[in-house]
Parts: sequence; C-alpha cells; structure tokens
Amino acid sequence: MKILDYYEYMCEIYESGILSRKTIVTLRGQLMIRTYDACEGYIMETRNRQGRLVYEAFERFVDDLRGGAVSVEPPPPAASVTGDGGWARLGEADVQEEVPEPQVE
Repeated sequence: MKILDYYEYMCEIYESGILSRKTIVTLRGQLMIRTYDACEGYIMETRNRQGRLVYEAFERFVDDLRGGAVSVEPPPPAASVTGDGGWARLGEADVQEEVPEPQVE
C-alpha cells in the first residue's frame, strides 16, 4: 500500500531528525492516526506473513501522537496547502469545481 510506505518514510525521516513532529502533524494531522487504525489489520497480517516488523516507524509515530503534546488538529484554513484543512478522506482525490467552457459565437 503506497500510503503506508509514504507514512513509514515520513516517520523514518522524522526519527532521523530531518523533519519535525510539528511539520508532519501540520501536513497530515489526524489523517495519519485514522489511516493507521484503518490499516492495522493489514499491517499485522503482513508482519505475520513476512515474519518481520513492517511500518514500525509509522506505528511508533502514531503511538506518540496519541499521547503527545503537539496538537493533531488541522492547521487553520489559510495554512492549508490542499484547501481541505488537512482532512482529505483516505483514498479521495482532491476534486476542483467544474467551470463551464466559454461560449464562442
């Protein structure tokens, strides 16, 4: 699952000291926790099947968010890059409003 790989990569970069916890929370917010919860069964099944820990950094980061001091609330709308306040639904594309084509006479 690409999103799990992406989150694992972000969390590994966080653990290496390159990204701050606050930066990740601002970019992804509550969505990381919801994604982990939705995929936890898949993660555990994959660990059992492969006989190794996968998505370990992602799991540690989510555990830290659940008990941590940095708020996991979305950023204010003005700070949102996607315009959704960081609350895009899992697997949902960013859809823009359709604008009608100008009529040529």
